Amino acid sequence: DIETTQVRMVDERILLTVFTIDGKHVYIVPGAHREAPLDLLHNTVGDSFWERLWSNQGEYVGHNAKFDQRFLRYHLRWPTKCTFDTMLAHYALDERKGVHDLKGLGARYFDVPDYEVDLHNYLDSRNDDYGKVPWDVLCRYAAWDAIITWHLYKTLKEELVDEGLGEWPFGQLLIPLQSTLLEAELSGIKIDYEYTFGLQEEWTKIKTEAAAELLALSDGLVTNPNSTQQLAKYFYQVLKLPRPTGRKMSPNSTSADAIAHLKGMHSAVDILLKYRRVAKLLSSYISNILQFADDSDVVHCDFMITGTETGRLSIRDPALQTIPRADEKEEGQYGVRIKNCFVARPGHTLINVDYNQAELRVGAALSGEPFLLEAYRTNTDVHAAVAIAMYGQGYSKTQRMLAKMVNFSYLYGGSEYSLAEVGGIPIETARGFIREYDRIMTRLRAFKHEQALLMQRQHYVSTRTGRRRRIPFRSRANFDEAKKAAINMPVQGGASDLTSLAAIRVAQSIKPLGARLLVLVHDAMLLECPDEVVDTVKEIAVRTMVATGEEFYPEVPWRADAEVGKRWGSMH
Repeated sequence: DIETTQVRMVDERILLTVFTIDGKHVYIVPGAHREAPLDLLHNTVGDSFWERLWSNQGEYVGHNAKFDQRFLRYHLRWPTKCTFDTMLAHYALDERKGVHDLKGLGARYFDVPDYEVDLHNYLDSRNDDYGKVPWDVLCRYAAWDAIITWHLYKTLKEELVDEGLGEWPFGQLLIPLQSTLLEAELSGIKIDYEYTFGLQEEWTKIKTEAAAELLALSDGLVTNPNSTQQLAKYFYQVLKLPRPTGRKMSPNSTSADAIAHLKGMHSAVDILLKYRRVAKLLSSYISNILQFADDSDVVHCDFMITGTETGRLSIRDPALQTIPRADEKEEGQYGVRIKNCFVARPGHTLINVDYNQAELRVGAALSGEPFLLEAYRTNTDVHAAVAIAMYGQGYSKTQRMLAKMVNFSYLYGGSEYSLAEVGGIPIETARGFIREYDRIMTRLRAFKHEQALLMQRQHYVSTRTGRRRRIPFRSRANFDEAKKAAINMPVQGGASDLTSLAAIRVAQSIKPLGARLLVLVHDAMLLECPDEVVDTVKEIAVRTMVATGEEFYPEVPWRADAEVGKRWGSMH
C-alpha cells in the first residue's frame, strides 16, 4: 500500500510505501513526507534493490493495486506487479457499487474499528493534502491498510474457490484486465493543446453570447441562465409556453426533458438549449481535458473496473466514455470536435476497432432467436429486417428508427412506456409495436421469461465468463429491477467482457510492434501504432476481436470494423 499527497498521479508525491509479508509486521519505506527521516523512495530511483524486490515468484497483493502501481511506476519506475487484488476479488464476489472500500471490508470481515478517525483531526475532507497528517499517525494508518489487505487476501481467496469464481472471472479476466488497463493509463493519450484551448475560447464565447441573448429577450428577467426560478417564470408566466405534463415532472420544471418538449416553440428555448449544451461540454470535457493533461500534453485517464454492476467499464479524469457520439449530422459537430482534441503522437497513427452490434449478437446467441441468428448469418441489416417484418418493404425512416430502438431497449428490459417516451410516440402506438415485436421474436420473448425465472430460482444470473449479477432477496420494491437485470446483465456484461478479453489479447500481440492500447470505450478499443505497421496492427486487432467473439458465443457470426486516422474524431 502507498500513501500520497492526493490522488492525481501526475502532480502528487508518494509520502510512504508499506509492505507486510506475514500479516503481523509492517515495513515502512519513507517517502516525501515532510517529517520522514529521509526520502528513501525518490532518492533511490534506479537502485537494483527495487528490481530484486519485485522479481520474487510469490504473490503480490494489493487493494485497488492499480492506483498504487500507477504512482510507483510513474514516479519511481518500479517494475511493479499485482497477482491478487482484494478489491477485484470482492467485486467478483459482490458486484454492487460502493461496497469495496478497504476500511468497510475490514470492519465487515474482522470487526476492525475505524482506524481512519485519527486523520479527521488533520484533514478537512478526503480531498485534502495527506501530507498534513503527522508522520506517526500516517504510518499507523498505512500499517492498518497493509495488514487488513493481507488478511482479506487469505479470506477472499478461499471464498473465490468456494464460489467457483477463482479462475473465471477473477484470474482469467479481472486480474489481466487490470494489468492491461494500467499500461494504457501510464501511456496516456496525446492531446493537441492549442486546438483544445481554441475550442475552450470559442465555446466560452458562444456560451457568453447565448446568456446575453437570453437577458435581452427576457427584458432583463433571466440574468442567470442557470436559475430555474428565473427560467420557469419567463417560460411559463411571461411567454405562457405549455407546462410539462410528463410523469414525475413538476409543472414548473426546467429540466432537460421539460425544455426539450418546448424546442422550436420560441427562440429563447433554442438559445437556452444551445447555452446548456455548450456549458455542459465545456465543464465536463474541454476544461477537464486541459486540467488533466501533463507537461507533455498527455492525458492519463482512470479506468474503473468496479464501476458498474454489469461489468461495463467506466472512465474518469476525464470521462472519455461519455463524450457525445461523433455524429456528422449534429449541429456544431460537438462530439467530433471534442474527440479531435486527442491525436496520435508524431510518427504514429490511431486505430479504432469496434465490435459490430456486440450486445445484439450476444443476445441472439444466448436466446437462440432464429430471426436474429438468420439475419446475422446472412449479413442482413437487422434493424431493416425487423422493420420489413413489421411494416413490409415500404417501411419509413421513422419505422426503422423505432425498430432499431426496440432491438436494443428490449434487451435492457425496456417497456412500451420507455419506447413512447424516448421515441416521442403515443403509448398505444408503442404498445402495438412491442406486441408485434414479441410476435416476430418469440424465442427472444421466451428467453426473457426464462432469465427472470432463473434469477428467481438461483438468485443470480451470469455471463459466459462467470461474472455474476446477484439479487438474493426479491421484493415488490426490486421486482422490476430483478427482471431487467436478469436479461440485461448477461447481454451487456457479456459484450463488455468480450471487449475486455479482446483488449488483453490485442495489447499483448501488438506490443512487439511498438503499438499500444490507449482506451476502451464500450465495445471499441482505441490503439496507437507506428505509421509503418498500421495495416498489420489493424489486421491483428480485427482478427483477435472476431476470434474472441466466436470463442465465447459461437452461435452467431462476429464482425469488427476498423478506422484509422491522426485524430480520434476524424477517422476513416
